[in-house]
Amino acid sequence: MKPDKWTAVGAPFFLVAMFIFFEISFGRDHVTHVALDNLGEVAKKALEMNGDLAKFFIGLSTAIIGAVAYYLKSTKGYAPRTGFFAFLVAAVLISSAVSIFFGHMWLALMRNQIVSDYLDLQAPGIVWSERTQYVLFLMSLAWVAVLVWERETARPPSPPGD
Repeated sequence: MKPDKWTAVGAPFFLVAMFIFFEISFGRDHVTHVALDNLGEVAKKALEMNGDLAKFFIGLSTAIIGAVAYYLKSTKGYAPRTGFFAFLVAAVLISSAVSIFFGHMWLALMRNQIVSDYLDLQAPGIVWSERTQYVLFLMSLAWVAVLVWERETARPPSPPGD
């Protein structure tokens, strides 16, 4: 196989290994926990807000993937596609997909704490999953803006009178 095929075959395995590493690393908890029977209304509301926020960003990242797919289909033949264009598409899709992964990990870590009869919303795994999901969502949004800018500036000028 050519090196580019090795990359195409190896990249998914690398991503899966990286995700497993992150889940194992972030999933460890070494802090004092509050038993759920002592959970107050404020903590319950914070848990609900965390879940809603994670689902919101998962939905937005999924929408970015759909919007990019629609944009690419609607602008086919619009302008020549370059290597930079391919990089931008990959950057948007990967950052959105990894943002979704960290959102799911955020929810899974909260679920695992509840199942284990404790809750610590300031546990490093939960905090870093939340931050990473948000930062990757912002990155994918920035990549979308650069992608649209690149497509619009690469378009040949329309003739006068159109």
